[in-house]
Amino acid sequence: MDSDRRQELYNLLKEERSDLEEELLDLELRMNEVQEHLDLIEDQLRFYEKSSTLKTLDQNNNKTEYIHSIKLSSSRPDINKINILGDQVLAIMKHYLRRTSPIHLIEEKRKELTGDEKELKFSIRNKIKHGEILQVRFNNSRKFTFPVLPEWVIGNELKDDYYPLEKYQPKSVTSVDIVKIDEND
Repeated sequence: MDSDRRQELYNLLKEERSDLEEELLDLELRMNEVQEHLDLIEDQLRFYEKSSTLKTLDQNNNKTEYIHSIKLSSSRPDINKINILGDQVLAIMKHYLRRTSPIHLIEEKRKELTGDEKELKFSIRNKIKHGEILQVRFNNSRKFTFPVLPEWVIGNELKDDYYPLEKYQPKSVTSVDIVKIDEND
């Protein structure tokens, strides 16, 4: 085989590899989108199964009412249309991360969605002061203290579905406390 023919075959193989790599990347992106949608549906189903219908007694009328405590939504809010930084934090936690996460993850997700890099610590503290965000503290350590939405808490317990990913938790969890005020001030 002459060198020109070898070079031509080599270039064709490189081009084919490049095309396949690009196709693989497109498939991975699509697979991630499908997985996110599936995760959202599974979260909604799990939530619906746990709290599908709450039965309460109306003391005034002595009749039973059924209150559905779920709002199903298949779309996520456009963060760029939310003008208040603290409200963006709430939307990111509720609709994108869907679990307790360190502040740096919330900041990374916001940057990914808006292209804008801002420190969110003060916005989160403001939401904590107004009761819109609570804090969960693992092992009584500030290092393992994360923002949490009030609906992710029952009494003084964090619901199992909303625990942070294991890599953000201490290796050995000895205590989990819900902090209702910002003790950092």
